[in-house]
Amino acid sequence: MRATHAGAVAFRETGTGREYLVISSSSGSDWVLPKGHIEKAETASEAALRELMEESGVAGRIVGQLKPVTFKTKAEEVRVSFLLVRSTGKDHFPKKRTVEWLRYPEARGKLSFEEARSVLDEAERILQDRSRKIAFMTAELENLIAFFGKESSRHKCWYRWLRYPSIFLTACEGALATLALTFHNSQETCNLIIVFISGILAILVAIEALRIPRDLWIHERQTHNALRDLLRELDYRSLESACSEQVLDAMFDQLQSILGNSGAKWQEFLHKQEKLQNDKKPAD
Repeated sequence: MRATHAGAVAFRETGTGREYLVISSSSGSDWVLPKGHIEKAETASEAALRELMEESGVAGRIVGQLKPVTFKTKAEEVRVSFLLVRSTGKDHFPKKRTVEWLRYPEARGKLSFEEARSVLDEAERILQDRSRKIAFMTAELENLIAFFGKESSRHKCWYRWLRYPSIFLTACEGALATLALTFHNSQETCNLIIVFISGILAILVAIEALRIPRDLWIHERQTHNALRDLLRELDYRSLESACSEQVLDAMFDQLQSILGNSGAKWQEFLHKQEKLQNDKKPAD
């Protein structure tokens, strides 16, 4: 059955917690959620926001879809499509009915009909799941950012410890070669030192080739920055009224993609190291 009515479960976040909107019925004898007929050429979303404004004076943005509710009245069978709506904080007056913002237990107890209470229960579950997802992803991102930050710093140090001595020793090697050509008496001594430096350089180059600290440092820093950008986006998007479970799921998929690409890159580095080690083994 197609929805004949649309309703809104409106909520707002305050310093003391989440609050839900309940309003008095047209007769004033009951407490209900804002709802009304879907007009011709009007969508359920448009009708829900319109009814919310008309009956309570509250403006909002849709966060998600809730299960429809069906019941019979004396005049017709009613099917209400409920939307989860976050208040934008723009209330308009005058309000046609008595309006109250209440915490979930108080709002549930205030509502007069079981159908409305079941819709409110679903809204609370969705918002709790959303909060848990945000908390989980935040903790996961913070842990991964700390890990990749530590690893990139470690490989950056490795790279500098290997690269800077190599640069210094190469410069020394060139200076000694110049001295050997200039002062023939010290040529033998300079050549011996050059041979010694060349040996050290060969060791440093071999270690750098096997450890590939520069490649790892750059890769880990890129992953670290990608994770930081994702955490920043999560912090921002979680403040938006449109941050639905679908948005969070998409961001989790993005996290998985970053980690998957990182893992593939790690495997590439491992194969590279194994190839270098095998090339250095003496042939049978």
